[in-house]
Amino acid sequence: MVVNTYFDVCAIFIMFMLILALFARKVVKGRSNQLFLLMCFSIFVTAILDCLDEWVAQRVVDPKWCCFARSAIDYAYYLIRNITGPIYILYICSILGIWYVFRLKSNRRLKLVCIPYIIDVIVIVSNHWTKLLFYFDENMNYVRGPLMPILYVIAFYYICFGVYILFQYKNLLDRMKWWIIVIFLPMNGVFVCIQMFIPNLRVEILSTALFALIISVGVQRPEELRDYVVDAQSYNSFVQEMKKAYSAKRPMCLLLLKCVNSKTIRDNVGLDVYSLLLRKISQKMAQISRVMNLRGEIFYIDKCTYVVVASATRRDSLIDFGRLLSAYMREPFRLRQLEVQLDARSCIVSIPTEIASYDALLNFVGTFHTRIPNEDRLLIMSELMESKDFRIRNDMDAIINRGIAKQNFKMYYQPIFSIRENKFVSAEALIRLEDEEYGFVSPGLFIPVAEENGAIHQIGEFVLEDVCRFIAESDFEEIGLKYVEVNLSVSQCIEPDLAERITGYLKMYGVKPQQVNLEITETGVDYDPATTDRNIRILSESGLTFSLDDYGTGYSNIKRVVSLPLNIVKLDKSLVDEMDNPMMWTVITNTVRMLKRMKKHILVEGVEDERSFKRFAELGCDYIQGYYFAKPMPENIFIDFVKRHNQE
Repeated sequence: MVVNTYFDVCAIFIMFMLILALFARKVVKGRSNQLFLLMCFSIFVTAILDCLDEWVAQRVVDPKWCCFARSAIDYAYYLIRNITGPIYILYICSILGIWYVFRLKSNRRLKLVCIPYIIDVIVIVSNHWTKLLFYFDENMNYVRGPLMPILYVIAFYYICFGVYILFQYKNLLDRMKWWIIVIFLPMNGVFVCIQMFIPNLRVEILSTALFALIISVGVQRPEELRDYVVDAQSYNSFVQEMKKAYSAKRPMCLLLLKCVNSKTIRDNVGLDVYSLLLRKISQKMAQISRVMNLRGEIFYIDKCTYVVVASATRRDSLIDFGRLLSAYMREPFRLRQLEVQLDARSCIVSIPTEIASYDALLNFVGTFHTRIPNEDRLLIMSELMESKDFRIRNDMDAIINRGIAKQNFKMYYQPIFSIRENKFVSAEALIRLEDEEYGFVSPGLFIPVAEENGAIHQIGEFVLEDVCRFIAESDFEEIGLKYVEVNLSVSQCIEPDLAERITGYLKMYGVKPQQVNLEITETGVDYDPATTDRNIRILSESGLTFSLDDYGTGYSNIKRVVSLPLNIVKLDKSLVDEMDNPMMWTVITNTVRMLKRMKKHILVEGVEDERSFKRFAELGCDYIQGYYFAKPMPENIFIDFVKRHNQE
């Protein structure tokens, strides 16, 4: 008995611990996990039945009852044991992401999975009358019949079929995982052969149990597939699933959710409470999914971004799910005596019809909140695609690349008026994009995207060179202009060779350093202070001047204003809009007084009427910029405008 059941006892222990581990790690959701768990249960039960059969043979004395019990056990054993093959084939299809391919071609491929097991069932069930599979002789010895090789042939068929699928779709699985499965399938076949020729050596189930254990450790790898802090599937798992979905051309529906104020919340409540918030959102999503029977997968991407993936056939259910979730996200969250209000964006997307490629999807998931309208309700991409603004946002990478390649970018100039000199003395250079397909594209749309995808560096190069060309070729000084203001993006401020390239353009076109004033923002200064300070110092020593742009839009760092070699501080339009607020006017008045004492020139942006102009002029500001004088205009119109008005 020990010899016959020793390996089975080991298999029972291995599978019991493995099943416990799967439940403990919560690796029981999703088709692949459920198929693997079902396979583990079948191995576990067959190992128990194998031991039970031997126990009955040794302990039950009555031949009649012994024959009845062993026959029942063996029938159950063969039915359950042989279903492991088709379950495993379906598991391979699931982890490869080709389930949809099999379903589409059900007339052929699903028959290849199901028909062999049906033959198994027919052979096993018919044995009750034919005794051609197995029977017990008068001494209650187990005897194999002439049809027993059929079961082994079908077992080998499933092994070969699995290897065939793995080779056909080898690019859909990580190389190490692929090798684990491919190597151990034939090895498992070797143990099947051993037990086929040496029936008393019960190694077949043990080898299958070890195989399942190795798959759990090397292929399932729940630590890669689940984010245990957030209690959702991980970004790595999402990437794998989407790669498989696009390879199999499987239509799916995705709900994207992003909390756009997550960074502010994390900075204010701390990482511990922030993690609790993420977990609470995941659990609420899972709860709504269970109630609605959505059967969707919940993935956590990063920075409070979630994706819920469902079959395309459940699109309507996912939309209902998204509307309930949006309503929930609008409610305040209470976390350890703290109340948090989320600002969430959500969108429904169908793939591959609305997003054609895997790379485009990953890019969209990371940026979708910047491409959809700023609304807290659930948005449907198929409806958004009818909007020109959304099409522009969604096609922005191509628009920018086309603009660079075909020189669709143009420089516009907005004049700046000097109150003391009573004329226009400078201008701000502003880039514009005129696309051949969409027409005018707002800088507010393309600049953030260009900063994200790196195109801002090429755009910045164009701006610097074209401004230098403009200063060198136009009647710049003759019409009374002293300098042009050029905006530097955050990305440009931290370029190690920025100073060398700017001075290079000045020398190339023979432009004086004093004729270019560089505008920087507090964000650009604070992003990488060491590199930015170095660039500013070198450029300042070369004779270029600097302006601090958008002063008053955030928590302005007075120390920065003092320490940087700033010539001009530009008051943001938001201050102009609030000038009728008595408390805000007090702030503006004291700000101007403080900056004047620091020997800074003050430029007011966004002045749109004579009343605003007079109030800031009386306050002692130096320069005015805004629609009160002129909108940004192409360089030829700008030159004519300045000539005419300065002569007057």
